[in-house]
Amino acid sequence: MRNLLTIAVVAATMFVSQAGQASKEGEENTIALTLIAADWLGTRNMASQPIHGWTYFDEVGAHVWVEQWHEKNPILGRHPSVGEVDTYFLASIAAYLLVQELLPEPWDGLFRRGTIILEFSSTLSQLGVGIEF
Repeated sequence: MRNLLTIAVVAATMFVSQAGQASKEGEENTIALTLIAADWLGTRNMASQPIHGWTYFDEVGAHVWVEQWHEKNPILGRHPSVGEVDTYFLASIAAYLLVQELLPEPWDGLFRRGTIILEFSSTLSQLGVGIEF
């Protein structure tokens, strides 16, 4: 519940900070930054957990380890630390804000919407494997 409150506070802050921008641009930035924050919380939660999984023997009798979950972002690696996750997402937010400001129209809008799609997909994937926020 605390994490949902954090997401709500971040979203409200982003909305207020975008208030001076054109309505659609501000809304897209708010959505993108809120989804980045949700992805950050889920990834941070995963990084703070011990590695979970199970073992089994395959059809030839070989011992096989299956992880319950792992990070799919190749930049972070399979099992990043909480500090690595925080550093990555702070840099990601800074890069997002810089790139969307520097891109000319219509590329800036495409970049914002692409970020929304990517982050929405990542968040759904985290929810699908049972990662909590």
